[in-house]
Amino acid sequence: MVTRSQGQSESLSAALAEQGAGVVALPVIAIADPADGGEALRSAVARALRGHYDWVVFSSANAVERFVAELGDHTDLGRTKIAAVGDATATALAAHGMAPEVVPASGGAEELASAIPDAPRRPVTPASAAARARPIPAVDDQAGRVLFPRAAGAREVLVSRLKDKGWDVDDVEAYRTVAAGPSEGATEDAVRAATEADVVTFTSPSTVRYYTELVSGRRMPAVVACIGPVTARAASRAGLRVDVVAAEQMADGLVRALVEYLERHRT
Repeated sequence: MVTRSQGQSESLSAALAEQGAGVVALPVIAIADPADGGEALRSAVARALRGHYDWVVFSSANAVERFVAELGDHTDLGRTKIAAVGDATATALAAHGMAPEVVPASGGAEELASAIPDAPRRPVTPASAAARARPIPAVDDQAGRVLFPRAAGAREVLVSRLKDKGWDVDDVEAYRTVAAGPSEGATEDAVRAATEADVVTFTSPSTVRYYTELVSGRRMPAVVACIGPVTARAASRAGLRVDVVAAEQMADGLVRALVEYLERHRT
């Protein structure tokens, strides 16, 4: 069973089918506009094009797509560096001709924050005598700057770790993950078909959340496979026994981990 949204399930479904799986689609999530309609993201992208940020940090392919949509034809960010959480996010960037400087091997927010260096200190322009006589606001305008376009409700760990390293983080909502309805493929027929699956795959904490809400009280597939440790922790907190956790956090990595698990447990 593939629980990804309709627009993002193709690569995982195809990789599973290549290995001989019969794929059941139950899209439990849908991607929606941010609550402000994208105003904050548009303003942040405009600042990025003016060279305002030292880094732009992406934690999902969805954030990449939303950011790039606002860029239009202007994909050159000059000296601004790019960082990505995981290979799938890096692949989404590469599809738009954007090469990340940092992609941590283990693909987690904590690892990404560790891979980004401490913030530089910008030179302070000497103030005039009149300016020195005025009270100085308690805002550090000399810190390095990071733009983090993210999902609504995303974990705060990356922001807090970067701030601990001296960065001024512009934390901008780029999209919302919401429960899918019948129009997005979460029909009663799809739910019934999914209850007959042998394996359920989860690619984000939100797929865990909305899946467990949607199928509450129904049969659970025997094998639970997660795309990475963050998703696996969400599944465990939801009361699920996690059998497979991919080392490579992308569709192919999840399929490889699942195939290896099934080969070990084949009777």
